[in-house]
Amino acid sequence: MKRNNSLFGVFLILAGIFLLLERFQIIDGDIFLLLLGSTFIAAYFLKGRILGLLIPGAFLTWLGLYTIAIEQTYYPILADYSGGLLFLALGLAFCTIFIHTFVHNKSVTRYWPLYPALSLIIFALVVEFDFRFIPQIYLDYLRHYWPAVLIILGVIILLAAPRDNDKKDEAE
Repeated sequence: MKRNNSLFGVFLILAGIFLLLERFQIIDGDIFLLLLGSTFIAAYFLKGRILGLLIPGAFLTWLGLYTIAIEQTYYPILADYSGGLLFLALGLAFCTIFIHTFVHNKSVTRYWPLYPALSLIIFALVVEFDFRFIPQIYLDYLRHYWPAVLIILGVIILLAAPRDNDKKDEAE
């Protein structure tokens, strides 16, 4: 059985070129992740939209953009938000994967990338949210009673979910 390793060979050649250019300081090392991710995304489109190429491409591209945003010197204030921006980049990578699964998968499982995407994006917002303008008494309530919010959300989700009996009644 003959295996086609041409794509892997192309990746090795491109990675070697990128590293060599970086070694001789022709390109900046921060751009390496972006270029490598872009290569995976190009292969994704050229090889027939294979999800296995999009996943590393999305993560490497968004992490490359994150690295460039943090390391660039035009807006040094971005370095103050590096924690939130990292989680935002990871969430956006999952959003990129969601676009693929939404378009190419018609089953219920096409929504799976939304769960980590929204979780990471919300976490990024929470990490970077400035709580100084909220009075301390409200923060104390929030600190003590936030598990109750989770319980209430869980009950709402369970009440809104279709029941198996409803499905049986519709089938008859």
